[in-house]
Amino acid sequence: MTNKYTQLKAEWEFKKAVKNRLTPPKNCKSTFQISKCMEDLHFLISEMRMKYDFVPQSASQLFEKYSSQHERLIYEKFIKEKAI
Repeated sequence: MTNKYTQLKAEWEFKKAVKNRLTPPKNCKSTFQISKCMEDLHFLISEMRMKYDFVPQSASQLFEKYSSQHERLIYEKFIKEKAI
């Protein structure tokens, strides 16, 4: 179990890394771009787990946002192809 200071430090570092390394989900325009961001997020989560033995709750929330955007883009592509 990690202490409160370590958790806060991990959360701060996570938010900073996300801001610098990942494209926000709403700005992703292709499924490939989202897949790459999800892969990078998974790597970042692994780093947090190894370094702090803690993963911020915001990590799973962000993963869900990427997943939702990914599903939305797949659905839009399906609808466009169906309309043709």
